[in-house]
Amino acid sequence: MFLFFYGVIDLGGWRRWAFSFAVIGTNALAVYLSSSVARLGQITGIFTRAAAPYLGDAEALVHAMLLLAVEWAILYRLYRRIIFLSA
Repeated sequence: MFLFFYGVIDLGGWRRWAFSFAVIGTNALAVYLSSSVARLGQITGIFTRAAAPYLGDAEALVHAMLLLAVEWAILYRLYRRIIFLSA
C-alpha cells in the first residue's frame, strides 16, 4: 500500500486528492491529544444524541463523521497558520 501511494502521489504527481490526509498527518499528535484533552467526542455526542430519533441505526456513523469534521476543521486552521505539534 505504501509503495502504491508513493507512486501515485509522489511519482505520479496526483497530490490534490490527498490534501485532507496531509492536513491530518502534519498534526497527528494534535489529533491524538484532542481525544483526551479537549473531549471533542463528548461535545459532538450532544448533537448526535439530540438527533438520535431521526438517525436510527446510523447514530454512531453520524457521530464519528461529525467528530472527524470538527477535528479536521481545527487541524486545517492549525495547518493554515503553520502550527505543527511535535514530540
